[in-house]
Amino acid sequence: MQARIMKVEEKRSKYAGMFYYVFFKDTETGKSIRSCIDPKMGNFRRWEPLLHPGMVLGNLRTINRNGATIIDADSLPELIRKEDA
Repeated sequence: MQARIMKVEEKRSKYAGMFYYVFFKDTETGKSIRSCIDPKMGNFRRWEPLLHPGMVLGNLRTINRNGATIIDADSLPELIRKEDA
């Protein structure tokens, strides 16, 4: 799946420290979808340089968590292009 980052919000984690809510828009369907990215996790290294509004990313997988579809933070995101935010 490909999606464009619309917004990145830093939030306080209930487990100490901070994490990021990343809000996307699916480039094919136009649906909104989100992910949670945590700097304490090993997958953060691949996300950190891409966490900017306007980045269009590919190679994203979705998973269902508590009845909601989200982008799997363990995806291997690829930069497709950078658009104006």
